Amino acid sequence: MEQTASHLSSAPPVRLLMGIHCHQPYQNFSWVLEDACTKSYEPFLQTCLRYPDFRFALHYSGWLLQWIQTNRPAVFDLIGEMASRGQVEIFTGGFFEPILASIPHKDQVGQIEMLSSYIQSNFGQTPKGLWLTERIWDSSIVPAVVQAGVEYAIVDDYHFISAGFEPGALDGHYVTEEGGRCLKLFPISEKLRYTIPFKNPGQTIDHLLEHAREDGSSALTFFDDGEKFGVWPQTNEWVFGERRWLEEFIETVLDHPRVRLESFADYVSDQRPRGIAYLPVCSYYEMGAWTLPSRLASRFDEFYHRVKKEDEATATAFVKGSIWKNFLVKYPESNNIHKKMLRLASLPLGLEAREALYQGQCNDVMWHGVFGGLYLPNLRFNAYEALNRCERLAGRSGVFVGDFNCDGYPEVLARTQAYFASLSSREGAQLYELSCMRSLVNVLNTLTRRHEAYHHKLGKPAAGEVPETVEDADGIASIHDLVADEQMELPPLHYDWHQKYSFVDHFMAELPTDESFVAADLKEQGDFANQPFAVIHQNSGDVLLRRSGGLYRWAEKLAGITVEKRYQFLSQSVQVDVCVESDRDIETFYGCELNFHIPSGVEQSHIEIHGNRFPKDHTFTFNDVRDFCLEDGLFHTPLRVHACTAQRLLGFPVMTVSQSEAGYDATYQGTSFLWCRPLTLRAGERQKMSFLLSFGG
Repeated sequence: MEQTASHLSSAPPVRLLMGIHCHQPYQNFSWVLEDACTKSYEPFLQTCLRYPDFRFALHYSGWLLQWIQTNRPAVFDLIGEMASRGQVEIFTGGFFEPILASIPHKDQVGQIEMLSSYIQSNFGQTPKGLWLTERIWDSSIVPAVVQAGVEYAIVDDYHFISAGFEPGALDGHYVTEEGGRCLKLFPISEKLRYTIPFKNPGQTIDHLLEHAREDGSSALTFFDDGEKFGVWPQTNEWVFGERRWLEEFIETVLDHPRVRLESFADYVSDQRPRGIAYLPVCSYYEMGAWTLPSRLASRFDEFYHRVKKEDEATATAFVKGSIWKNFLVKYPESNNIHKKMLRLASLPLGLEAREALYQGQCNDVMWHGVFGGLYLPNLRFNAYEALNRCERLAGRSGVFVGDFNCDGYPEVLARTQAYFASLSSREGAQLYELSCMRSLVNVLNTLTRRHEAYHHKLGKPAAGEVPETVEDADGIASIHDLVADEQMELPPLHYDWHQKYSFVDHFMAELPTDESFVAADLKEQGDFANQPFAVIHQNSGDVLLRRSGGLYRWAEKLAGITVEKRYQFLSQSVQVDVCVESDRDIETFYGCELNFHIPSGVEQSHIEIHGNRFPKDHTFTFNDVRDFCLEDGLFHTPLRVHACTAQRLLGFPVMTVSQSEAGYDATYQGTSFLWCRPLTLRAGERQKMSFLLSFGG
């Protein structure tokens, strides 16, 4: 039986608290930002402007606002106009969108205050609400957030369900505390995240009405990525094209007699919290799956969908992945950036250096899920550029030994006027950073090829899911449901068994070929490429490391081998002396592997060997090579590499296959070089090989 209008108007109302979050990684490509403005940010704001009663919250990361203010002032003015008439409530957050729990307390406060001040100056609002980056909750952030003037923040309903709350109780807000500092929390409705904007507006209305309370206090929160409205696949035509989803949604909500749009500020002043809540360290479900080690992630995905098929509520409440910080375990490259940031954050910093530090705290580069993240070389490039700018302003020269990466083993850091270098004693006494202080480029910024959980299902839907790849009458696919084109041309999948650092020591049973080098199948006999060295000696200009290991044929030990590596940090160059000693007569092949990241395209960069120039995506083998040169306009000066004796040199482009919002990407991560030669040692004999990396000369 149809309900009458009078019955609808007398039935209890339900509030919709709506928010949009927009962000782009620090220094992302201008064409990406232009595309996002054209496809999403501008048409969304223009549409909302025509409906003054459509009230919602808005969060833009600070760097994105700065870029829009300079490059798309009309979009910036749209925000200002709606802010001035009270249509939008602007939320604050970390200015450069850090994971707050991953940065020090003083930087948490500083980043939030920086964005709040910018909002106050440009839009005349003093923000009370906080957008929590990637909804990564850790109660340790509460004191800093409250100190920065925030009264309430946004998390997922998943956080509450993980803490034991019933889904039906998540229609308002709660209070949490840490050390007596109180913060109000709003749970985002997962159901609304998957209906807005992907399903017909009626489905959103139905869900809202299901949660109405007789006292009229019920409120459901939607706060999600603005890029869902036009940038994500299929959404531009759906939201703004002939389908005109956004207009229909706004009109449906405004016309419904029982649905009220309300600002978060008004709701907080009008309604008391539902109670107190203490939430576990977590984010949304997908993040917990992405941060697991890849082999476990595949099993986790299958297990979750098996449980969900039988009992969805049980799966949601009890089946969880890991925490965001596990990305720092899963990806050593992320940990290297993060710990470089923490070290710099501990130094006395002026205003310019602190802003550079804040820029280097941008979250996107430190993780990987459905978006490229760490796999995008430009994001790693930008992170190192910002942190190296901070290093240039605040660092000091010298050689320093300590556990800077917090992995239980000492790292060696060296700073001259020309460069900053970092080497890991845990990973084979290898260099993992060599940053030019003039160009601020880390020339060793190469990503290791590793197995990812989605590699086994390229072109297949997630376990238990039916892919939605085309628009129908009821909606379109969420980005989590889209399936990549099975016809995409992707490179073969190869995985590295050691980090793609530089000065990796290989002892091989036979002389390698370019095919075996590409496949990471070097017939390895030694245990030096991924094992720890001890720091033996250090002074102001050099450091000596040693490992006593061996050569093996399967389980049989062929010889005891000691490798010593002395790094001499000269003014413009790094000299590496490798000394090898055996306790038995041996014949093997020694290889020294180096990995360099050449950031520019093939038209703006090249590799030069024996007077021949060729692009970075070239696979090659040369004999009798004593030196080669890398040139890239972003280096500002050529990088020259020398060996003490002529050796065979192999090289190939390091390519990865990674998941992205568009499907799967084949991405150049660096170029791998292997200098190799026969090595014959008599018992007790030492042989020395020397290499030199130099900027310019």
